[in-house]
Amino acid sequence: MTDERHNPNAWATIKDEPKAGVVCVALAPLLNRARTTRVSTLRFGEKVHIHALDRNWILVSGDHDNYLGWTNRAQIKELPISKNRSRVTEKFTISFSEPDIKSKAMTTLPMGAWIDVDKTYKKFHELANIDGHVWIAHTLPKTKEPFEWAKECLGAPYLWGGGSPDGIDCSGLTQLAFSMAGYHIPRDSDQQEQALPAIKKSELKANDLVFWKGHVGMMINDKEMVHSTAFAMQCIIEPLEETIARVGEPSSFRRKGLDI
Repeated sequence: MTDERHNPNAWATIKDEPKAGVVCVALAPLLNRARTTRVSTLRFGEKVHIHALDRNWILVSGDHDNYLGWTNRAQIKELPISKNRSRVTEKFTISFSEPDIKSKAMTTLPMGAWIDVDKTYKKFHELANIDGHVWIAHTLPKTKEPFEWAKECLGAPYLWGGGSPDGIDCSGLTQLAFSMAGYHIPRDSDQQEQALPAIKKSELKANDLVFWKGHVGMMINDKEMVHSTAFAMQCIIEPLEETIARVGEPSSFRRKGLDI
């Protein structure tokens, strides 16, 4: 049976093949079928597949995970993708109206946002297709392991369906951390648990994932994990054994193979 989180026909009457689109706002919340609850978040510049339109709503799925959701139609545009793309690697960066730090601040872009680069002015990238200029140093590649990217979100408020340092949930954190390190995993914790191979608790090390029903955390060493939790209503580091004492034994321990 097809998971409806990836089946657009379960969400709407699909008449045509999906079109390509791009997120044109800092953060685009994806809502559930009833359009009442955030289930995920897309970041600026992320590529999407457009499946259906309904007045001011648009049904899309992320190109990176095929995860479906409804969002405001104005937040997605059918724009060409530049061959010269950069990704925001700082927790946040500002897009300015001109290549000048004293110019108007247009918007704040989160870690993980993609920008299509048109031209470069000394220390700024000029964005293609959309007005804006971003500090080049905030888009330079960084060699970090997933757990190090996850720690960039420490203190971020817990947000169901969130996917940025502005607000993030448990599986949004792990997905973003792996994505920033160059790896793809599914969106939701149950999907991540199903997709990754199991390991023993005694084998745990940094970057491994620990699962409970409806929750996931990422190990930063063999004893502590980083996770976004409703218990603290933020992203924290916590000893694994303290979490187990509070919520019970994990359902599994999983590892994503990394070439790092």
